[in-house]
Amino acid sequence: GTPNLLLLQYAGPAGQGVSFAPGFDLNNYTIIGGNFPIQNVFLEEDLNTPITKEWTLQAGTRLGNRGEFKVVYSNRRTSDFIEDFITIDNGKTVVIQDGRNFGTFDNVVVRNTDDIPEREYQGLLFLANFRPMDGWNFGASWTYQLRNHGTFEGEGANTPGSYSIIHDRPEFYNEARHFPNGRTDDYQEHKVRLYSTYDLKLGGAGTVTLGGLYRYNSPLAYSLFASNVAITAQQRALDPGYARPPTTQTLFFDERGSELYEAEHIFDFSMSYELPIYKTLRPWFKAELLNMFNSQPLIGFNTTVTPDPASPRDELGLPTGYIRSANFNLPQNDWDANFAHVPRPRQFRFSLGLRF
Repeated sequence: GTPNLLLLQYAGPAGQGVSFAPGFDLNNYTIIGGNFPIQNVFLEEDLNTPITKEWTLQAGTRLGNRGEFKVVYSNRRTSDFIEDFITIDNGKTVVIQDGRNFGTFDNVVVRNTDDIPEREYQGLLFLANFRPMDGWNFGASWTYQLRNHGTFEGEGANTPGSYSIIHDRPEFYNEARHFPNGRTDDYQEHKVRLYSTYDLKLGGAGTVTLGGLYRYNSPLAYSLFASNVAITAQQRALDPGYARPPTTQTLFFDERGSELYEAEHIFDFSMSYELPIYKTLRPWFKAELLNMFNSQPLIGFNTTVTPDPASPRDELGLPTGYIRSANFNLPQNDWDANFAHVPRPRQFRFSLGLRF
């Protein structure tokens, strides 16, 4: 079900605009890559889905007759990753499609592997609830991630189960600069929730319930990397003879997840009122105040960096230093509709209904 893919790069005269004719002439493009599933892509026999092994330990105790406490340890590791291997020993294929010769392409073999890809999680979860008195409830949860590390994320927006470059033309790359191990993008060391509710009984006049919630999210991690960095002469010298060697690369300047965004502290408050009218007939009203103090930390921001051409070079001829963009550490947009970079601002919510 995967369609053929042909990648071309414009190599013609400079110009711009929808009326720039050379931009629509395929003779001005160079083929730099392609993927033809029934011609140069092969699945290894006995291919199986990745295996995730997880084990947990938990212990808990009652807090008299009014509460309980529990702690859970989780350990999860993934193996048998599905990876694409583009290596010189896999050979090449001359691709002819619909009578047209598109040229020679490197063969791709998809197989299971455990040698370099890594995804590992270890965490502790603490849970507690307690009732100091009738009508008053208190609860808390704390997730503490000990490890959430890997050599690649393994998924992205609308791209589940993505392959990595770990086994793609490996002569051009090394682990430290191209697929470093470290904290994944969903690493979050601490996640805390504290909440309490209190029922104020008014007899025949109904019940008022007051509630409060404190949310703490420690910073998410991000990596310092630059995309579309040109392949260096030193890397090209290591080419054993690929049909379509890479022309650009994604370059890391530190271990994966080396940097952190900002933490968030959010307070929410709610009040509801319920009035018994007849038997089980009870109208109710609820008011909520979310993000009470309108906290606006940068839980995400622009992280664009570019290689510093004046910095020292590594053994592949790649710059080891970077330059932050002018928008680094700033929200991507003035108004982020998805709230990926700041929490939702202070909100008032009102609702009413009828129970019967």
